Amino acid sequence: MRDENLVEEKFYLLLDREGGDAPFADGLMLDDIVIDVPVSVLPPKVSAEHLFDENKDANSLVFQKWGVIVPKGDRGKELFGYISDLVAWREKEQGIKVVPFEVEPDMDAAASVDWVVNTLSKIEKEDRPRYLLILGDLHEVSAELQIALSTRYFAGRLAFTDPDGYRAYVAKVIHHETVEPTAKQCKALIYAVRHDDWDLSRAMKDAERKLIEPLLTLSSERHEIGRSPARFERRNMREVSNRAEMLEIIRSAPLPSLFLSVSHGHGANSDRPEAEKRGIQGALAFDGRDCLTAEDAKGGPFLPGGFWFMFACYGAGTPKRSAYQHWFNERDVTECLPKSDENPYIAALPKAALANPDGPLAIVGHLDLAWSSSYDTVGLRNQVARFAELADIANKRDWRRVGPIFGDFIRDLIDVNTMITNTVDAEKAAGVPALDRRTRTRLWMLRNDLAAYILLGDPAAYLPFARRVPRPAWANSDENEGTDE
Repeated sequence: MRDENLVEEKFYLLLDREGGDAPFADGLMLDDIVIDVPVSVLPPKVSAEHLFDENKDANSLVFQKWGVIVPKGDRGKELFGYISDLVAWREKEQGIKVVPFEVEPDMDAAASVDWVVNTLSKIEKEDRPRYLLILGDLHEVSAELQIALSTRYFAGRLAFTDPDGYRAYVAKVIHHETVEPTAKQCKALIYAVRHDDWDLSRAMKDAERKLIEPLLTLSSERHEIGRSPARFERRNMREVSNRAEMLEIIRSAPLPSLFLSVSHGHGANSDRPEAEKRGIQGALAFDGRDCLTAEDAKGGPFLPGGFWFMFACYGAGTPKRSAYQHWFNERDVTECLPKSDENPYIAALPKAALANPDGPLAIVGHLDLAWSSSYDTVGLRNQVARFAELADIANKRDWRRVGPIFGDFIRDLIDVNTMITNTVDAEKAAGVPALDRRTRTRLWMLRNDLAAYILLGDPAAYLPFARRVPRPAWANSDENEGTDE
């Protein structure tokens, strides 16, 4: 009889690889991960001149500004033209013109950090946009640039396969910001897939014990003492989940809703044609290789006007290179990545959902593998609290856009980077390890996991429920700050 006891010192991977067993189905022991990363890969420390004035309202475009990043050349101009209505809308809201930033494609991590520090951050704070909407797929504006922006800026991305996708999304955002909402409160919903398949169920049982159950308890406690306007509610109805049940819940979700899904992401066979892989990679997996795919999200109500937080491998997209492959050097980590002549890409499922006029306004997901390190404790703040705080977007008394909510979620990335940098500095100075191996491993796993989250959609979007009216462009003096229309 199998031992169903979950082992504390293991990481679980939320990947369902096509044509084979779930990788690391038994869990990956901490002692099996070898962390030996040179100082050169660590991010540079950010000097004070690059920081923002946190005393200003982070949700006000009058103070924080909104901008657009596009690939250089004609393609960038073309993409910028697709969102002209949204540009005009944001220009009116913030009171200044939007001139897009043009960047080189395929910027690696070093080039991305250099651009952020030596180009973007050199702009005066009062004129520099903190909200940045990236246009184009990952071969046009790199994932590394979005990741480099995410800790200090509110960066989101739109990457559709045709102009209609961009135009449909823009029309949806403007519609929800101009039509007075009737809902006074937002719902916060959880759907965690339950499996009969033993290889898949072990990771989900770990998630149940370490994330779902503590999250429901903490969310209720925060709501009862007034710290959060909404509490997470679980929407599973069956002992074993299936695609039809999850789709029914998404289609019937009240307007507006924050939806947290926890599942395995589908990993396509490497020998599939590129177009086929793009269509199914990152789809949400159920037993028997049944998946929630882009086809399910293309039409009809699909979390309308909502915010979808998708916890699954490759849920947001697939990079050219995994952050984990030089650690494990195993087929399990690299098999689902693009071939040498293929491009990285944003996943088809979130693309379809965002292009759907009755779909969500923003989606957060992993641009790489998704591990249980997202909610394991490593000596920082309670990791489950990071998920519980997502419900704060529902606060109509403190009107919030999705960008700051996502920024709060990954803010530990700065602290983790600092801890790792200080550790390496101390070890170089003393010539002895500054941290025990397990603590070091947990820090590196959390660092890479947090860095893999990206926001898809306009970071300046907000959920359509009764809220404070956005500040008009003329309200730009400090004495007017904090007033409502």
